[in-house]
Amino acid sequence: MLFSRAYAIFVRQLFLMRSNPTRFVSVFIWTILTIFQWGFISKYLGTFGGATFNFVTVILGAIILWEYMGRLQLGVMMAFLEDIWTSNLINLFASPLTIIEYICGLTVTSVVMSLIGFVLMAVIGGTAFGYNIFVIGVLLIPFMLILFVFGVAMGIFQAGMNGGYVYPQYEED
Repeated sequence: MLFSRAYAIFVRQLFLMRSNPTRFVSVFIWTILTIFQWGFISKYLGTFGGATFNFVTVILGAIILWEYMGRLQLGVMMAFLEDIWTSNLINLFASPLTIIEYICGLTVTSVVMSLIGFVLMAVIGGTAFGYNIFVIGVLLIPFMLILFVFGVAMGIFQAGMNGGYVYPQYEED
């Protein structure tokens, strides 16, 4: 495996995001909407009946980690499916690129975008709702590693499930 080829896939995905800002903005828009939605819901739930349970801690912590995993999964799946839908996968594999290098490039792109979303959600959660996800400490690392493996595996699985479907070609009689 040559890391330069995986890096080339990473750079290619960055160029695709730069040429189509909706790909890049979608990470930020959904991340911001999700953190505000669940932040306000958890604040609202905390106002009921003198609750001794801190909903903000549980809900925002879960949402931040869930979004991290979801962005990983979506990043791998959508990049692969876009290559299939645009028939670009054939062009990529006409080069000496291997499947492992391709998946590594997509995974690195997905990890970078997920970490940007994670930091954004942590900043918004801290400033708007007073929640600090880094209170978890060193235990945050195994949580994120488990979610990383699961997110990438689910992205590859979903791409495999959806990637084989080809729209039927209708011929005129």
